[in-house]
Amino acid sequence: MIKLAPRTIDVWVVLPERVLLLDIAGPIEVLRRANVEQDALKFDVHYAGSKPRVMSSVGIPLADIAPLPASLPDGAMIVVPGSADKIAFTADPGETAVRQDEREIVEWLRAAVRPDTR
Repeated sequence: MIKLAPRTIDVWVVLPERVLLLDIAGPIEVLRRANVEQDALKFDVHYAGSKPRVMSSVGIPLADIAPLPASLPDGAMIVVPGSADKIAFTADPGETAVRQDEREIVEWLRAAVRPDTR
């Protein structure tokens, strides 16, 4: 029996300021589990954003975030988690910085998403 190499799908998780951790953990845990349970299809998850560090909605900082890529590989998936109006338990960052972060992500999505992107 010939064993075929697994097909890999690149998954890009976009991390905005005030990101909701549950919106990351839920979908990505499903993909992690799929990688453990089967070999036919693998998910290669990347975390990217307009800034190298953002604060989550519950005040946990997320760091070492890759820049938004100039282009996406064929068949890529994008996960865009939600964000909260305010950050709990910490000083809220300025609205101007948050709005700029959102604008950069939206502009990137407009440029990066193609018909084969999910």
